[in-house]
Amino acid sequence: MVEEIMQSMLEGMAKKNGVKVGAVWMTSEDGTEEHSEERLVKQLCKDSDVEFKTWVDEKYFIDE
Repeated sequence: MVEEIMQSMLEGMAKKNGVKVGAVWMTSEDGTEEHSEERLVKQLCKDSDVEFKTWVDEKYFIDE
């Protein structure tokens, strides 16, 4: 579903505002579903000529 939303956003911004998205950034998460979503969005970006980057998700806890 994430890739469908991203596709809709990329197309919607281009149609409504004439804006081409230059890059999509995501935080990288552990887990099978998260890695699958990352791969799907990365492929969508590649197909749409949009840069794709993942960042390490650093969590901060109150006690740290």
